[in-house]
Formats: sequence, structure tokens, C-alpha cells
Amino acid sequence: MKANAKKETIYANIIMLAVFFFAFLGTEYLFDNCMMYVTDASGVVRAQNQMLGVSAIGFLLYNWISGFFADKSPWVTGGTGLLAFGIGAGCMGCIILHAGYVQMMIAGGVLFFLLGVVGAGVHYRMAYSVYDRAMLARCVGFAYAGGIFLQFLNNNMIHENHTQAVALCAGTGYLLFVLCTPDRKGSLPCQEQEGGYPIAGQSQEAAGQKDIQYPVYVGIMLIGIVFLQTIVFTTLDNAVTAVHASGGVDIGQWPRLLLALSGIAAGFLYDIRGRRWMHMIMYCVTLLSTICVIVIGFGGPFLLGLLVFYLSAGFFSVYFTVGFMDISYHSAKPKLWAGLGRAVNNVCALMIMTLAGGFASVRYEVMIVAVILFFLISVLAFSYQNILIGMELRSVEAAASALMPQTGGAAEPEDKQVGLSTMDKFTAFGEQYSLTEREREVLRALLSSGENVQDIAHTLGISRAAIYRHISNMNEKTETKARMGLIQFYYGWHPEK
Repeated sequence: MKANAKKETIYANIIMLAVFFFAFLGTEYLFDNCMMYVTDASGVVRAQNQMLGVSAIGFLLYNWISGFFADKSPWVTGGTGLLAFGIGAGCMGCIILHAGYVQMMIAGGVLFFLLGVVGAGVHYRMAYSVYDRAMLARCVGFAYAGGIFLQFLNNNMIHENHTQAVALCAGTGYLLFVLCTPDRKGSLPCQEQEGGYPIAGQSQEAAGQKDIQYPVYVGIMLIGIVFLQTIVFTTLDNAVTAVHASGGVDIGQWPRLLLALSGIAAGFLYDIRGRRWMHMIMYCVTLLSTICVIVIGFGGPFLLGLLVFYLSAGFFSVYFTVGFMDISYHSAKPKLWAGLGRAVNNVCALMIMTLAGGFASVRYEVMIVAVILFFLISVLAFSYQNILIGMELRSVEAAASALMPQTGGAAEPEDKQVGLSTMDKFTAFGEQYSLTEREREVLRALLSSGENVQDIAHTLGISRAAIYRHISNMNEKTETKARMGLIQFYYGWHPEK
């Protein structure tokens, strides 16, 4: 029953994140189409990036806003959510009615700020609903693909802006309803602690034992990597948007399905060996995109840039989403970091527009900048990867030394004092809690190895899912939580004299 409840929670939050991608990307697309009636192609690109910058403010302020409502009653939170929905719907109406450039920019700013706040809450919920972090990228990848597919259906089955706006408002309303409605325990997302989502710094794999906290510079390095990568991808994005807005090429909707496929592919590829290769895969995708920028600068085909953009955008979106969710597990402010990837991406898009004219057309100087950016990305990416590997090794060593029984000094181990050998204790423990032969084999591997679950599963010749199933069964028999709780309980357990 517990496993089924966990799966249901994951599926529900995957749907939530998918609806957010649909609402955010769909609103951005609809806003661009409506702005075409009141400004030229460059004005559409400029307005689009300004709205992305405003949404980043919402992402950044969610940590403070959720704290403000933490001690408020569900009635206050629900009423605020209902008011926010009404304001958002009104802003959407102003946009689709083409009320005028200034009015549409104000309405868009309010609407995208609201989407930023909602998006941060959804990202936080997603990060802390995945009980097995090894599958986080796949969950995000499927959510991203689901959002893109919903947007594809909305734009192809509905050809009228007013009806599309209704669908987008319905999606946003659903997100507000879930975020502002107490769960079965009577808790709101901003009030969740150990009973729901883990508290700050708490391990998803080992409830009750804190993860090693990342130094601030680790998060800053990832911000720098995503920021530089966003410049490359925004250059392609703005070129595609400008050509589409000018009517030079009708992009259509079918190529967007490549985004969904690339998101799913990214999720599966990133999760290989506990996401150890995620940064290297994204590095290769960035290299391909940089080459594409150079090719377009030399007069290469526009369709090549379009294809590379749609294939790489899915990888990039899943990358920065998962990367910052990973950092949130090791941060004292998980609500801030969980959705920070989208905020960094949006802020960079705004800065590119402000400082460099948006790179709406790829020129020779842009090619030079792209090469320099790729060099900086290379330095940061490899440094970041080495830091994470070093921290992972230190974390494993610290966990192993903390869990080993302390046998130094004059005092004898507690089990020796009661005349019990290590083998006898293991046998007595298995009999006491009715462990099966396979469960004992898994427990022995957990006690004698500092490897991760994937490596232990490979050594035992069984799947990682089977390992987690056996651990869950032993947790129920010993009334412990997760892998670390089971190991700690074993070392502290001894039979009665």
C-alpha cells in the first residue's frame, strides 16, 4: 500500500509539472502571436524575453511567499489562490483582445509573474515527491514531454485564440487549486515538513539522516553553466522566433513534437548510472548547438538551426530542471533552488535582449562570442563535474565510517560484551525479524559495502527496483525508514541477554 501511495504521488506531481509546462509555454506562444498585432518582429522578441524576465521574479519570490502563508489557515490560502486565478484570467483576456501594446505588456507582466510563483511551487513538489532520486530525470522528462504534447494538441485542435486562452487558464487554475488545497493530512505545501515533503537538507533516500550540504559555490557554478548555455540556446530560439514572427517561414506545430521526444530521451540518458554522465551529455549537446550557430552564421540552412534547436531544447530544459532539483536536496532553502533553473534561464534571456539586441540574426561577431562562450562552458562544466565526484566520494566515505561500529579503545564492542560474534548477531537478527534468504543477502551487501544501490544490484545480479523492494520489506519488519535507517538500526540492535 505504501509503495502504491508513493507511485500515485509521483504520477500526480508529474501531471502537475506537465500542466505547468503546458500553461507556461502555451501562454508564451499565445502572447507572441497576440503581440504580432501591435508590434513588429523585433518587438515580439523583445516583449517575449521581458516576460520571461518577469516570470523569474516569481520563481525567486516563491520561497518568501510560501513562508508568508505557512502559518495561515487554508481559507486564507484558498481565497488568495482564487483571487490570483481571477487576476490571471483577466490579464489573459486583455492579451487576447489586443488591448494595446502598453496594456498587453502590463497584463503579460502580471500573468507571467503569477506563472513564475506557481511554477516554483510545482517544481518543489516534483522534487520532493520522487522517493527514488535515481529516476528524477525520467520523471521530469516525461512531464516536459507531456506539457509539450498538451500544447501541441491545444494549438492544433483549437484554432481560435479565445478558446486556447480558456484551456491555458484552466491549466493554471488546476495548479493553483492543488497548491492551495490541503492534502489528506490537512497540510498545505508550504506547511509540509517531515510528515509530507522532507525538511530542508533531509535525504530522500534516508529519512532522518541529512545529506551532505553543498557549498554555495557549487550552486553558483551551476548557475554560471546554465547562464552561459542559455545564451547559446537563446540565440537559436530568438532567430527562430524572429523568422516566424516576420512570416518568412511558417514553422508550424509538428516540429514541436521533437521537443517532447528529446525530453523523454534526455530523461533516460541522464539517469544512467545515477546521472553521473548527465553533465557530459549536456556538454555534447551544447557543442552541437554552438556548431549550428556558426553554420547559420556562414549562411547555412535555417531548417538546420530549427532542427538542432528543437532537439537540443528538450535536453537543456530537463538538464537545468534536474540539476537545480538535485541541489535543492542539499540546500537549506530547497523551495528556492528547486525551480531556480527556469529562473536563471529566463533572466539570461532578458539580459541577452537588453545587452545584445536579442541576437535575432546570427552575425559574425555572434559566432566569435559563441566560441568564447563554449570555451567558458567547457571550463566550468569539467570543474563542476570534478567537484561533484569529489563530494560524492567524501559523502560515501563519511556515511560508511559513521555506520561502522566503533571498536577502538579499551571498551569492547557491545556485542562482544554479551558473547555474540558478528556472524551470530547477523543470524540472530535475521531470525528475530523473519528475513528471507534474499533479504539477508541484500542486508549483508548493505552492511559490507559503501557502494550505491545501483552497484550493489549489479553485484548481486538483480535489478535496482528489486533492491529497493527488499529494503522496503525489511523497513516494515524492523519499523525503520529507508536504507540508512535500517543499517543504523542493525548496528544499534543486540538480542536480550
